[in-house]
Amino acid sequence: MKSAQKLGDITLWEPPESKSAFATNYKGVNPKGMLFSIKHMTRLEGSYQQPLSDILKDKLIKHENTHVVKLVDIVEQDKNLYLITEWTTSTLSKKLQAYGDVPMQELDALTVFLQILIGYKFFIENGVVFKTLGLNNVLESSPEHFCLSLPSGMFRDVCAFNNVETQADDLCYFAPEVLEENSQKISERSDIWSLGCILYRMLFGRPPFVYKVPDRFLSFSDRSRNEKYRRIGLRHYILSVGLQFPSPMNLDPIVVDLLKKMLAIDPS
Repeated sequence: MKSAQKLGDITLWEPPESKSAFATNYKGVNPKGMLFSIKHMTRLEGSYQQPLSDILKDKLIKHENTHVVKLVDIVEQDKNLYLITEWTTSTLSKKLQAYGDVPMQELDALTVFLQILIGYKFFIENGVVFKTLGLNNVLESSPEHFCLSLPSGMFRDVCAFNNVETQADDLCYFAPEVLEENSQKISERSDIWSLGCILYRMLFGRPPFVYKVPDRFLSFSDRSRNEKYRRIGLRHYILSVGLQFPSPMNLDPIVVDLLKKMLAIDPS
């Protein structure tokens, strides 16, 4: 039997909760029964730089923004990097799954969105761009209280990439330049696009841009090829079709105008 892995006095529960492009996510517990969320990442070969600057690490530990998950510690063991944060019970993704295709009430959606924006303000003020912001970055720490996770992209220059295909449900929140993987064009504007997609999803019960790659282009074994085709197809769909709204629509015109501005393909 595999022995339980420990980080100081915190025990990691097996199996992992989930796995993403850069991290394997665990639940941890200390002897007092306190729960923690733990991201396990592997250092790139030959990388010795700090995963976070001391200043940013200190801010993430000491901040008082209740809509940003609080960092507890960063632990390094050989090539393994463990990011320990406060425990959160769920994600916005799981909450919306319970709604199915039924939209949230406008006031409820805007209430959640305001919490997301308060959290995002902390990151943008500290020079952090998510790049791949989506529903799984929005965590529910207590009923109807939401906060933003620490973006795994903060560690892409330090940590190795997991062989995990980005799910189509996540890709549909990525900006066109992120889908294109054009690093020169990616900026906080890319996050604004993703935030617009999240608001649209809450208000209409589906993301604004959904594209299914024909099965004949997909491979059972080549994950990177599948993701490439999904990225190309979705980006082409966005640029070709543009933003559409269901009809009839009973939203405040100010909210509609906000969505149009956040999801403008050419914001200039």
